[in-house]
Amino acid sequence: MNSPLSRICRWVATLSFLALLALPAAAQGGGGKSAEDAIKDFRSRIGRGGATQADVTAGLKSLDQAHPAVLKELLRWAALPFVPPERQSVTGAGFTQVGGEDDRPNCVAATRIGELFHGDPEAARGLVRVIKARAEERIRPGTIPDLYRVHDLGWLLDVYAVVHRPEGIAELLPLSLHEDSSICERVLALMGEHGDESLVEPLIRVLAHAEKRNAGPAGAAGAGLSFGDDTGEIVVECAAEALQSITGEELRGSAEWVRWWRENGKTFKRAAR
Repeated sequence: MNSPLSRICRWVATLSFLALLALPAAAQGGGGKSAEDAIKDFRSRIGRGGATQADVTAGLKSLDQAHPAVLKELLRWAALPFVPPERQSVTGAGFTQVGGEDDRPNCVAATRIGELFHGDPEAARGLVRVIKARAEERIRPGTIPDLYRVHDLGWLLDVYAVVHRPEGIAELLPLSLHEDSSICERVLALMGEHGDESLVEPLIRVLAHAEKRNAGPAGAAGAGLSFGDDTGEIVVECAAEALQSITGEELRGSAEWVRWWRENGKTFKRAAR
């Protein structure tokens, strides 16, 4: 099957494999410095006058030890939102985020987490906190900061996939109905990969919601998905595939899933993977 969820799952598996390859070399770094000293040096360099965005990203890439203090520092930078150039600061309170993923401090910090902390439960929990905070930012839709936020949510979800741990997965469920279809795809792929029996009923509700909103007549009150023309179909397909991944069942539509869950929900457990 070449559905959106199948493509995402294959892509997640590839990223996870690449992270495993990168981890041994990255985790051996440090140049003899303790993690705390490396962070102190990094903060000292960017705290000087004239520090540039390139200085920050280079410093973040130099943090190469899988240590809790490094994780905390990287999460702090990964959480930074887009800040307009006129409000530029390198203090960590706000930093101009311009350029691509290799140039923007929050993306570089997130990528570093994926490289250093594959399989780390605390990294997964920290990324979920960052993702939720970014998703809850009050930004006017359609603005440049909003476009950056959607991009960053996708990037952070990709890094969460690379860390490859289930911690916090249920807290991401509301993003399965995000207005951007790529966010929905990523979240539902993660649900299928890491979700257990506790997510079956919530995913059935997501599926039913998407079916209902997707089927409404154009222009009717409450009809259509508020988050995009084709997002409803994508959510229906991806939610169904996530349910299939968790349960091993192939059913058609939320009504069948509701009946199945009513009959099996009390005893069903996802098989160990």
